[in-house]
Amino acid sequence: MRKNNVDAPHIDEFDAKLLSLLTSQESYSSKDLAAKLDKPLSTVQRRIRILFENGYIKKKYEVDYLKLGCRKGLLDICLKDSDIECVAKKVSRISGVILVSVPLGHSDLSASFVYRTNEEVLRFIRQVKKMPEVQRVTWTEEVFSLSAARPVLVECLCSAA
Repeated sequence: MRKNNVDAPHIDEFDAKLLSLLTSQESYSSKDLAAKLDKPLSTVQRRIRILFENGYIKKKYEVDYLKLGCRKGLLDICLKDSDIECVAKKVSRISGVILVSVPLGHSDLSASFVYRTNEEVLRFIRQVKKMPEVQRVTWTEEVFSLSAARPVLVECLCSAA
C-alpha cells in the first residue's frame, strides 16, 4: 500500500484482492489467504495489520439473525424539511435498529432493523411515523442476500488507477 500525491490512499491490486477475500462470504485464515494470493504468510499478515492500522478494515462480527429466529427489515424514511442527523439519532435509539444510514436517492434515511413478529414491524413503523419530522415511511424485508460472484472491490479500487 502506497500513498499517491493526493491525500487519498492508493490501494494496490494486492490490497484490493486481499480486501475482496476478507469481505467475501468465505472465512479464510491468514494461511488460506497466502495460498490463494500466492504470497508469503508474513506478507499477508503484515498487509492485513497495515490495513487495520490505517482504518481501511475493522474487526466486525456478523450475526446470522435468521438462525436466531429473527428477520431483517429495511425502512426507507422520507422527511419533511428536517435535520437529517437529528432524526437519524432518534431512529437509531429505537429498539431493534441495527443500522441507520443516509442514502442518495428516493429517501432521506434508511434504517435496518431486526424483528420476530409482524406486530413488532408495525410497532416500529408507528414509532417512526409518530416523529413530527417524518413525511412518509416504506419498508421491505430481506429474504436472503448473496455476495457478488466476482471481485467487485478489486474492480472498483483498481479501475481508478
